[in-house]
Amino acid sequence: MSNMRKEDWQTTSSTTNAAESAHAKSKRAGTRLSLLAVISKGRRLDCEFLDSQKARINFGIASRYGNMSYSTRKKRAIRREQGRMTKSAQNRHIRSSQQDPMIEDEEEVEGGDNSE
Repeated sequence: MSNMRKEDWQTTSSTTNAAESAHAKSKRAGTRLSLLAVISKGRRLDCEFLDSQKARINFGIASRYGNMSYSTRKKRAIRREQGRMTKSAQNRHIRSSQQDPMIEDEEEVEGGDNSE
């Protein structure tokens, strides 16, 4: 079991985009740097990230498009699950109607040929 608090877990991103972005940003800061330069540039990048998070929290200014708050992620997950359930129910109905010859016979009677 993890020692991470549930509140902390719920506020983390559901993707690895932040880590991948941080990696790309760190590469832009340079390679083959001295230890002191790496520490200094890492501190600067961390401060920039924290400043953007403070702006989002305090003023609602996001550094990127979209709302990825915990509540928004939950809403999207619920909608995806509802969509899967609906599609699954539709597929079951289609399969059962394809396997049930009585349904096909009833459709022929209802929309039958009036040429007689």
